[in-house]
Amino acid sequence: MSGPFGSSQWMYKSGDYEIDNSLRFNPSESPYLSRTPSAGNRKTWTFSTWIKRGNLGIDIDLLHAYADSGERSQLVFAADDTIKFDFDDYTANRLTTTQKFRDASAWYHIVLAVDTTQGTAANRVKIYVNGNQISEFSAAGYPSENEDGHINSAIQHEISSYDGSGSYLDGYLAEVNFIEGTALDASYFGETGDYGEWKPKKYSGAYGNEGFYLDFKSSGVGTASSSTVGADRSGNDNHWTSSGLTVTDQMIDSPTNNFCTMNPILGDALNKTQDGNLTITGTSNNYAVGTIAFGSTGKFYAEANIVNDGTNQLQIATMFSGSESNLGGNENSYYDSGVFYKNGSQESTGNATFTTGDIISLSVDVPNATVRFYKNDSLIKTLTSVVDLQEDSFGGYFANSNSKVVWNFGQDGTFSGAETAQGNTDGNDIGDFFYAVPSGFLALCTSNLSEPDVTPSEHFNTVLYTGNGGTPSITGVGFQSGFTWIKARSEVRAHYHFDEVRGVQKALSFDGVGSEDSNSAYLTAFGADGFSLGNSVTVNKNTITYAAWNWKIGGDSGSSNTNGSINTASTSVNSDAGISISTYTGNAEEGATVGHGLSKVPDWIIVSNRGQNGGHTQFHSALGATKNAPLQSYEPISTTSNIWNDTAPTATVFSLGNNGSINGNNSTYVAYCFHSVDGYSKFGSYEGVGNNNGPFVHCGFRPAWIMLKNTAASQHYTMYDTKRSTSNLVDNAVYGDETEAESSAAEHNIDILSNGFKIRNNAAQNNTNNNTYIFMAFAETPFKYSNAR
Repeated sequence: MSGPFGSSQWMYKSGDYEIDNSLRFNPSESPYLSRTPSAGNRKTWTFSTWIKRGNLGIDIDLLHAYADSGERSQLVFAADDTIKFDFDDYTANRLTTTQKFRDASAWYHIVLAVDTTQGTAANRVKIYVNGNQISEFSAAGYPSENEDGHINSAIQHEISSYDGSGSYLDGYLAEVNFIEGTALDASYFGETGDYGEWKPKKYSGAYGNEGFYLDFKSSGVGTASSSTVGADRSGNDNHWTSSGLTVTDQMIDSPTNNFCTMNPILGDALNKTQDGNLTITGTSNNYAVGTIAFGSTGKFYAEANIVNDGTNQLQIATMFSGSESNLGGNENSYYDSGVFYKNGSQESTGNATFTTGDIISLSVDVPNATVRFYKNDSLIKTLTSVVDLQEDSFGGYFANSNSKVVWNFGQDGTFSGAETAQGNTDGNDIGDFFYAVPSGFLALCTSNLSEPDVTPSEHFNTVLYTGNGGTPSITGVGFQSGFTWIKARSEVRAHYHFDEVRGVQKALSFDGVGSEDSNSAYLTAFGADGFSLGNSVTVNKNTITYAAWNWKIGGDSGSSNTNGSINTASTSVNSDAGISISTYTGNAEEGATVGHGLSKVPDWIIVSNRGQNGGHTQFHSALGATKNAPLQSYEPISTTSNIWNDTAPTATVFSLGNNGSINGNNSTYVAYCFHSVDGYSKFGSYEGVGNNNGPFVHCGFRPAWIMLKNTAASQHYTMYDTKRSTSNLVDNAVYGDETEAESSAAEHNIDILSNGFKIRNNAAQNNTNNNTYIFMAFAETPFKYSNAR
C-alpha cells in the first residue's frame, strides 16, 4: 500500500506485512492523544506499539490513565532509559527493567500484556521488547490476583502524556493495538525475519469492546473521528482526540521503512534535536550526524532547510560517521561564507552564500566519489574524487548557538511545517521531497539500502555451553565452523583457537606465545551445526561455562595459494564473508609475500607462529603497515619495520619483514585474514573522550561481537558479544590477551545498538581522552533489517 505521497515500502519481500505511516511527537508542542472509554475489563488486556525514540534521558508516557493523586496506570520510558510499568500506583505494583533502551536509530516493538486472574504473580504482567519477554527487573511489584487497574476504567486515557500535562513522547509511534479481555504475547503482532530481526505482522484477532487499532493513515487533527490521526481502524470506532499535533506530524518513517534522522546519542547532539530528530539546534562548535551511512554502492539525496543561519556560522556537510571522534569541521563540507572543503582541504573556487529560509540540497554518489551541492534547487558546486564517502552520512557543523537546521531525508517535505510539501519522490517511488530528486538518486532509508551480501548468522555465531568433562557435541552454531575460538568464562583458563586448515585437535592460544599443541582431548571434530569436544579442562571442564566464537571458512582444509613469493601450504577461503585461513613456512626474507585468497585488501590479519614463543602478530588497517600489534600483549602498539615490511597488503597478497614472529626461516605459521563486508564486518578506530558519554562508533549493522584495544597505553583487548550480554548495558567482558575469567564491571560498559556501539564508560581500556582505539566487529543483523536495541 502507498503512503500519503504515493511512496511504496520496499524494505520487506513481496508478501510481507508493510506499515506505511507513523505519528511524530515533538515534546515542545505538548502532543498527545486522549480518549475516555466506557468501563471495561480492567484485569486483562494487551497493549502493542512500535516506537522510534527521539531524545533520550527523559520521561515519556506511552500509555497513561490517571485516577487520583498517586493512583494511575502508566507505561513509561523513564529518564534513566528503562521501561517502567505502574499497574495502579507508583510504588507497590511497579515493574522497572534493568535493561536500558537508548537506541534512537531504529524501531522498538513493545508489548505489555496484563492478566491479574493468573495465580502466579509473575504471569500477571509481561513486557516484551522485539519479541523477547523481559525477565530481569530492578523492581518487580506485581498486582494482586484479580486486582483491577485503571486501564479500561471510565477515566481519561492518554498516549504520550502524563494527564495531559507532561511526559510527552519524543519520537514516532506506529501500529498501536489495544486488545481488551485477552493477554497476548508478542507473536500476535510480530515474527522473526530472515536476518533474525523482529518484524511486524498484521494482528488478526478480536479487539474486545474497548479495543482499538491506530494506523495513523489519516492526517486530520483535533476532535476524534475516522478522519483524524487518532482514528480507530479496529471496527469499534474508539477514536482518539489529538492535541499538540499537526497534519505534518503524519510521517512515512515506519518499522518497515526506517528513514535516516540525526543521531541524538552523539556527544554534541545530545538533547539538541527536535521534531523526531530532524531539527538540530546548534551550540558553539558542535556537530550532528545522520543515523545511516551511505555504504559502498549508494547514491543518496537529502535537503536541509535553514531555519537560522547563525550569522554566517553554519556548515551543511557530508561528514565522516565511522566514529564521531573523527568528525571534523572541514570534511566534505560547505560553509555559508562560500568556502567549500573537500577531504579536509579548502577548494580554490566556488562562492555561494546562504541565509535563513534557503534550502540546501546534497546528492552523494559513492561509486563515483562525487558530492553535489544545490541552493534552492540550483547546482552551486560539484566535488569530485571525495574519499571514503561510504563511511559518511549527511550532517552539519554549528559554530554558533543560533544555528538551526531542519533535515529531510525523504520523510518530511514540509520541514516540520515550515514549507508546503511538494510530494516529490525518488526513482523507487519513495519519499516526500520539496524539490525533484536528481535522476538516479534515492532517499536515505532502509528500503533503499543494498541487500546484504551475506546473512551474518550463516557466517559468524557465538555459542555458550557448560562443560561436562565428557565428550559432548556442541550444537547451535548454525553452520560448519572452520575457525572456532574458545574461552572459559567462569574460570581462569587460556584462550584456545582451532581451525580447519591446521586440522582439529591442533590448538593455539591467542593469549600466550607457546607453540601449537596437538591433543585429542581438545576440539575433536567440526560438525554441520557445531563441534565435538574431548575432556580437556581447557575446553570442557565439568560445570565450567564457556564461550565459543565461530566463523565459517571454506568447509575444507583448502589448497595451496601461489600468488605470493611464498606459496601457502594450504588456503581456505570464505569469499562472501571476507575471511581466509592460510598456512605457510617462512624464509626470513624482507619483502616476502603471501597470497591470502581474498578478493579485496584485508583489513585485519592475525599471524600465529606455530612454533615455540612465536606469539600472534596483527595487522589492522587503521594502524597501517608500520605497526606491530601482538594479540597476546596488552602493551601499547609499537612501530616495527621488520614485521609487515612497511608495506600495506594488496587484494592478492600481504607482505612480510624478516621478523621471526611472522617470517622466521623454516618456521611455520597460520594467517587469519579478514576484510570488511557491508552489513557483516567492520574494522576501524575511534578516539577516546574521557567521559561516560563516550564515542559512538558506526558499523552499519547491529554487532554480535566486538573487540577493542587502546593503542596508546598498556590496556587489554576487551571482547564483548550479544550472547553473554543479551541487553544493554553490556558489561560482560573477557580479555583477549589474558587468561582471566569473565568479569562484569562499570569499566566495561558499552551499548550495542542497531547501527554500531556506544562507549558508556571512561576507563582507560575503552575511553581515555585523545587515545586511539582499534576495533573489530562482526554483525548480528545488517542495519537494513535491524531493530533498536
